[in-house]
Amino acid sequence: MKDTVGRYTKALMIKLTSPYGLKRMGRLAFTVIIVASPFGCIRESTDDGEDTAANKPDVREECVDQRWTDVEAGIQGTCGITENGHVCCWGQDYYQAGIPLGGDFASVTLGGGSACALDGGRVATCWGLPEQPTSEPVESVAVWGSAVCTAALDDQRVACVGNESSPGGEGALLGTRPSDVLRELDVDRTIGCGLNVDGTAACWGDLFWEEIPSAVPQPASVFIDIQTSADATCGLTEEGAIECWGGVAVSPPADVAFSMFRLGTGGLLCALDDEGGVRCWWPNGASWPMDEPPSGAFIDVAVGSGHVCGIRLGGEIECWGLSAEGEGEPPQ
Repeated sequence: MKDTVGRYTKALMIKLTSPYGLKRMGRLAFTVIIVASPFGCIRESTDDGEDTAANKPDVREECVDQRWTDVEAGIQGTCGITENGHVCCWGQDYYQAGIPLGGDFASVTLGGGSACALDGGRVATCWGLPEQPTSEPVESVAVWGSAVCTAALDDQRVACVGNESSPGGEGALLGTRPSDVLRELDVDRTIGCGLNVDGTAACWGDLFWEEIPSAVPQPASVFIDIQTSADATCGLTEEGAIECWGGVAVSPPADVAFSMFRLGTGGLLCALDDEGGVRCWWPNGASWPMDEPPSGAFIDVAVGSGHVCGIRLGGEIECWGLSAEGEGEPPQ
């Protein structure tokens, strides 16, 4: 999962013209839900919606009753940036442990139990990792498990650090890349992707779908953003089209222009159309016990492993989908 410069240029333009407000949605209640993370942690939620474990939203004063400028979702966890630049997380404990304090952060990215935030000077601060990335300003940062990759702000030169022998397999991200100059980095488990100087896609690592990236035909399209997962890779063109390839099939409509999109673990893809509406698709036409996206306009959307969060035009966060760990319940 990643963090980049200028993620929401098109989406933010909507904010000037649309007067939508806040609509909050509660946790979905099922008779019994057992949710397992790839780290072996299993949690249960009962039919009255009560969480059986102690994960709680971040209730620091600077996180409660705030307006938000960025949100990112991971495996049973969510983090956001308040309008005052504070990092706040809710859901799984591993996203909350080690959160950087202070109010100078602009964006945040999550991946596999670890996270990174970029401050106003584009310097990354990470937690849940064995080591920090570069202390120099970066164009983008992407993190998964014990590995983190950055693209330098000045020349987009890529550097990855982490545990080469991690049991999660993310050591594959530390291997040979198709280019050492990439931007808009994104990583997920054992695969990393970025954009070449000309905007074409470049990927590396090992794929869960049994083919190495170099063996998978890369589209010739020019992209302005790229997202990857263990299930598929997708890119956003300047015209607002979303193209996906590899692994399972995710097929957004070709006749709609989108301003941004996010691809979650498990292949769920959500995007904002040119009016700020949220649209979501599961791979291969599959369904999930999740509400339809709420109506109205958003300026940001984040996709986790079974939940989605978006930021309304007024800065309010709204989440829907699964919330066994409280990942769909931002601090209030």
